[in-house]
Amino acid sequence: WTAADLSSIADQARFGAHGSATAVRKVVVPSEEARKGKIFRGIVDEAVGGIIDALEEGRILEGIK
Repeated sequence: WTAADLSSIADQARFGAHGSATAVRKVVVPSEEARKGKIFRGIVDEAVGGIIDALEEGRILEGIK
C-alpha cells in the first residue's frame, strides 16, 4: 500500500518520517572484523555451551543471570 491508497481512511501527515515517533540519531556500519560470524556444530549441548562461552568472552552476557 501507499500513503495515497490509505488517504481516504487516515491523515497522510501520520505516514512516513513525519508520522513516525522514531528518530534516527546515528547510523553505524560495523567493521568487517566485527561482522565475522561463527558456526557452532556438534551435539546440541556442546554447541550451546560454545555459544554461551563466546557470549561471555565478548562480554555480551555481563550482568545477566
